[in-house]
Amino acid sequence: MLVQINPNIRHTEKSSDKHPLSYIALGIDDLLFDFPDHSGQDSEDTALSQNGCQITRLHSDQADILPLLKMTLAEAHRHEPASEQICQYLLNAFLLKIGRVTNSQFSAGSVPDISGECAQIKDYIDHHYSEEVTLDDLAALSHLNKYYLSHIFSKSYGVAPINYLLERRILNSKELLKNTDYSITHIAHMTGFSSANYFSQSFKKHTGITAAAYRKNF
Repeated sequence: MLVQINPNIRHTEKSSDKHPLSYIALGIDDLLFDFPDHSGQDSEDTALSQNGCQITRLHSDQADILPLLKMTLAEAHRHEPASEQICQYLLNAFLLKIGRVTNSQFSAGSVPDISGECAQIKDYIDHHYSEEVTLDDLAALSHLNKYYLSHIFSKSYGVAPINYLLERRILNSKELLKNTDYSITHIAHMTGFSSANYFSQSFKKHTGITAAAYRKNF
């Protein structure tokens, strides 16, 4: 499994006691991935592509990608002449290869720091999107003026906190439409929408198709 995680994305992982995972972790400064939109696709290869991360089952591509990663790490530990240059070449090959396999693009550049308040609010929305959440609630949680919170959150994530809340609800509703037989009204309430009508309007505005049509695609 290849796990790509963008900067400033809070995450964790848990390994089974009976079948523990083996990790090879590579942290690269100022690297940002642009993941493809997998909505409307039913692929067994991509397990997850949302919220700044993507998990891909490598299958046969592992034979090409894993040696590149191991060679990069081995060279980094040698500290011999030209080791840094060799690491750069191997790393570039590794990134280009996973870009081809995962259909993702990457760019290098300065990545802005995310304030603790913004990270806290994003994490809160990710876990409480199904509840009634207002900008005043978020401001009280962060101990910031709501207008200032909207400003710094938008600057950090490119979207206002309430719009992010809406996007998070739409994202989860997609999964429920694909993977359950709950009614659209029930899904609307499960994902925090005040009514089925508001959910239907919001879903079509953000995806370009109705919720029923989206479900039919799967």
